[in-house]
Amino acid sequence: MKPITILFIDHASFLGGSQIALLGHLRLLDKNRFRPIVACSVQAESSGLAEELKKLSIPYYLLPMDRLKIVNPVVIKRFIESRRALKKILASEPIDIIFSNTVRAMLLTASLPSKKIRAIWYLQDFTFPKILFRLFRHRADKIVFNSSAVAGFYGIKETAEIVHVGSDIMNAHLPASGGKEEKIRGIYGFKDDELIVGYIGRLVRSKGVYELLDAYEKILPRMDRQTKLLLVGTGRDQNGDIETDLIDRVKEKKLDKLVIFTGHKKNIFPYLRSMDVLCFPSLAPESFGLVIIEAMMSNVAVIATRTGGPEEIIRDESIGLLVRPGDVDELARAIMVLAEDPELRQAITDCASVYAAENYSLEKMNDKLEKIYLALAERS
Repeated sequence: MKPITILFIDHASFLGGSQIALLGHLRLLDKNRFRPIVACSVQAESSGLAEELKKLSIPYYLLPMDRLKIVNPVVIKRFIESRRALKKILASEPIDIIFSNTVRAMLLTASLPSKKIRAIWYLQDFTFPKILFRLFRHRADKIVFNSSAVAGFYGIKETAEIVHVGSDIMNAHLPASGGKEEKIRGIYGFKDDELIVGYIGRLVRSKGVYELLDAYEKILPRMDRQTKLLLVGTGRDQNGDIETDLIDRVKEKKLDKLVIFTGHKKNIFPYLRSMDVLCFPSLAPESFGLVIIEAMMSNVAVIATRTGGPEEIIRDESIGLLVRPGDVDELARAIMVLAEDPELRQAITDCASVYAAENYSLEKMNDKLEKIYLALAERS
């Protein structure tokens, strides 16, 4: 039987959670039954996505996709160019299914003339304007959501197809880690008896890193052990960038020996493993929270805000703590609870690691998506 050819389209200019999950899915995809091809932004060459696709020996095409947040002649021109380039791909490749991994990819495929090619939208955030979603949703043969929070946002609940983003961070990185977490602790001068509170993500306003810094400053006088804050990520070239201001604030507060900025890291695993507590202090609604899952799998206790996706993951206090978004005092109290009670912290990580492995594995995500592909192919 001829493999089903799937064209995966992703516009992102950076290697984020959606792209990392896509790469994991492409790695596990049964190549005897499916033939994957990727169409991505020209910026994939600099973001690292193209490099990862090469490692997986997956062919890819570059499209001149640009940001659509501000409609102007340049954006419209590049959208038209992307549409033209996509039509050329469809003319040259025997595509059976188009899988749109981002909103811009969905808008791009929705603009194409009707064809026999089946279309899947994997909707993973809240950025698709609702009016456009309602207008174009009929152009997709299957709409899949990464969480109930996203499905509910678009008014689809009972009939929603949910495929949670999965991870295999332990299987992918633990065998090759070679004690890298100890090396990370050594690089930054972390002592064995120090508590490391961490954050992994973009350093932008909506992620609540200011609030995390304020909460950290509040707990310092009350801690009976040295506690450091490890911030992994960057805000550069992103909307709402606060990285430079954060660094300046830390210096002004004379906390620069206690708060560590690492910049962007492709492999977050050793940084996660060097932490005792991971904070996910987002202020804005979150569609999911892949780093929460990865922290759980890495045996790191998690504190997150009640912002949609995190609430779906952290269902009760046996696997993590939830706080109100923007509430510095509550966040500080939650950090103190985990800092002062190592037995509670261990109990949470034990439960959470099992829970995450059972419910959010990459294999589970891959199996669900493969079944969707096969069902759509049978309808062709």
